Amino acid sequence: MFKQILSLSSVLEKSSDRPVFILRHSSTCPFSVAGNKQVEEYMKTSGQNVYRVIVQTERPLSNEIASTLGIKHESPQLIGLKKRKPYFVLNYSDITKEDIGKNIK
Repeated sequence: MFKQILSLSSVLEKSSDRPVFILRHSSTCPFSVAGNKQVEEYMKTSGQNVYRVIVQTERPLSNEIASTLGIKHESPQLIGLKKRKPYFVLNYSDITKEDIGKNIK
């Protein structure tokens, strides 16, 4: 199940203890819909929690993610965070169940 970000600072704080994942998703982009499905499939078997940001309705939060983490906005985009810093970023067709598993380790 995807989670909603209440504040980016709280998500960064959670990444101090364990990896945290953010999916930037566009509800109107076919690539993003496909990436979203791949993340959902990965979550079913892994039990990982992912925070999803829908860029059409959460643009200020998406912009805050870009400026705070120094990651250019893409959608779909899966960001892995550890110790308050990004440790991997997957974009577009790189968001596959297999590639997610390889990077999350």
